Amino acid sequence: MNRFEGTALGPVVQARRIDRVVLGADVPPPSALAGLPPVEAAFTGRAAELADLAGFLDPGVEPPAAVGVLVGPPGIGKTALALRAAHAAVAAGWFPGGVLFQDLRGFARADPLEPEAALEVHLRALGVAGQHLPPDLAGRAALHRSLLAERPGRVLLVLDDAGTAAGVAPLLPGDRRHRVLVTSRDALGDLAPARRWELGVLSGDESVTLVARLLDVARDGDDRVAGAGRAADELAALCGHLPQALAIAGGLLACDPGRPVAELVRALADRGERLAELETGARSVRAALDLSYERLPAPAARLFRLLAANPGPTIAAGAAAALAEVPERAARRCLAVLRQAHLVEPAEPRGWFRFHDLIRLYAEDRLRDQPDPTALRRLLAHHNRMLLNLVVHTFPDKLITVEPGPSSGGFAPLPEMLAWFDAERPNLVAAFREAAARGLHADVAHNATMLGVHLQMRGGWDEALAAHRMAVEAGRAVGDPVATGYSLAYLGKAHSAMRDFDRADHVLREALDGFRRGGDRGAADWVSVELESNRLQARQADPGSRVGSGAPPPRPAAGAAEHDVVTTAMNALHALSNTATELFRQGRYDDALARFEEVLEVSREVGFRPGEASTLTNIGNCHYHRADLGRAVDCYTASAEVAREVGNLHGEALTRTSLGNCYDVAGLPDEAVAQFERALEAFRALGDRHAEGTTLFYLGRTLADRDGPDDRPRARDHLRRCLELLAPWPDYEIAAWARERLADLDP
Repeated sequence: MNRFEGTALGPVVQARRIDRVVLGADVPPPSALAGLPPVEAAFTGRAAELADLAGFLDPGVEPPAAVGVLVGPPGIGKTALALRAAHAAVAAGWFPGGVLFQDLRGFARADPLEPEAALEVHLRALGVAGQHLPPDLAGRAALHRSLLAERPGRVLLVLDDAGTAAGVAPLLPGDRRHRVLVTSRDALGDLAPARRWELGVLSGDESVTLVARLLDVARDGDDRVAGAGRAADELAALCGHLPQALAIAGGLLACDPGRPVAELVRALADRGERLAELETGARSVRAALDLSYERLPAPAARLFRLLAANPGPTIAAGAAAALAEVPERAARRCLAVLRQAHLVEPAEPRGWFRFHDLIRLYAEDRLRDQPDPTALRRLLAHHNRMLLNLVVHTFPDKLITVEPGPSSGGFAPLPEMLAWFDAERPNLVAAFREAAARGLHADVAHNATMLGVHLQMRGGWDEALAAHRMAVEAGRAVGDPVATGYSLAYLGKAHSAMRDFDRADHVLREALDGFRRGGDRGAADWVSVELESNRLQARQADPGSRVGSGAPPPRPAAGAAEHDVVTTAMNALHALSNTATELFRQGRYDDALARFEEVLEVSREVGFRPGEASTLTNIGNCHYHRADLGRAVDCYTASAEVAREVGNLHGEALTRTSLGNCYDVAGLPDEAVAQFERALEAFRALGDRHAEGTTLFYLGRTLADRDGPDDRPRARDHLRRCLELLAPWPDYEIAAWARERLADLDP
């Protein structure tokens, strides 16, 4: 009988006898489930990430998701980490079903590997013959999931260099026994559910170790890194602690055994040539960044370039919008694209971004290729407008006048503006320095004074002085006597606040001369008042002071009614405050109190909040010396609150010192210690060593008098530190008192 039953997978051939059939089926194709590339021999660091990945891959652990995604910028070591974790898991026997490795070429110059092609590779590796491959994506994905589900052992899939979530999703198994590790420069936010690890750079020690291992692998006994000392740390820093850059540096040294580490450091020290130097063979930091940059949409690519025009370490959406001359919402979208591509990284506070050092160099190169000469000026206009908002919130006299220019965004409430200033402070300082260095004096003249005023209020003494000097130089460079005069006046006020009364007197007199020559009577009157205030402060600090002893500060001119009403009123207010201060210095506390209360009333009428805070402190001082401690506490407390509201951290801390002394005299040492400690924390943060030393004396004295179990040792420590900090002021009476109290405490 010539009969055939069953299913034939190949041709049916009759041979010799009709009752004997031979099926000429294809030979089963081999499987390929052990194709992991090798681990880099010099792999270094990532201990925390490896431990986390081990927990994710461990068959005894059931993670929330079966897919893990390693993301980060080019050259951060995503593939190396994935391979290290995969090899460790295979060695532990966690994936008896095998491993499927696939380079998806998501960011390669060649076309990315399409999901259909990737599935063909996987299916062939799983033993599917070519003629049995489904022709479409859906069919291949279904067969892929089915084969993995039927496989008895767990399988690990490593999908390297994924470009999009759409390129990964068809490759994922449906069986949660299996695990998938994906690496990508893109955040792959739409690939869910997935466990994510965002990789950062190596630590300094890890970076040096990586280079040392690379040399040791290349040649036994190559100890150039160990013998390089500080140069090894400098090399790691110049590479930005980026694994790819470190590997390139190690390769450069390995290929030239006689080259000292310090020589390579000198070659990389040139910012303009660093990226060109970080290249060996096919490995190049610049080439890796090219691949990410070229995928950016045009608006994001333009913003990426322009971010290099920001001299500061971070940037927010408002400043980015100003750089690019686009609405803030558009800037946010572009920043999100750059963040997704890991070409910028988040900074503090939330909403600010920064570059990795080498990516900044790359952005600078791109900006040189397509320059925008006005970008920095647009950024300064934004900063100036925001600073003006702070001035308007804080100073009703508006003695600083500016033309703020266009900027994105509107004015915000004072608390938001103070938070903005604290976040932008290093960017503001860097932008004004860069503008001054480039000769953009017109953009600096008035505006650096605004910066200096607020740096001073926030306790940035050195930066404030630098900003005021910058404003003076810019005003002179553009021949603007008004800008120069106001800059000199605020520089003098800053010197006075820092207790450099002699220098303050000199600078304020220079400002006064300039205003007189220019015929600006209102400004001259204002500086006259400031000169008098500086003299009074000098005499309070040192009754024997000879500041201003040559010629008395001129009094405000009579008949100033034709001047700006607000300016005239503020000058009168400051003069009245000086009068009250002189009465206080003479011990006439009732008379001083009456005058200070007049100042407080006017300050509140015109909305001069900084003046309200300082006057409340002065009124508190009067009550303190009149032994009315309850009222003194109320005034100090109110003053500290107003100072905090307007962002005058230094003024708040000074007032809390006075409040602490008042509590101490009132017999409330616990409350006194609490206030001293708050003031001390602020002075340390602000870098005011003089005020810190003074407050340490008060705190040490109170602790010694309280005499609790640990109070005397703490008091000794505080008094010793007080003397260390006040060493530059040996004649300061607080230092003498501290020495006396310390002698009483020492056994």
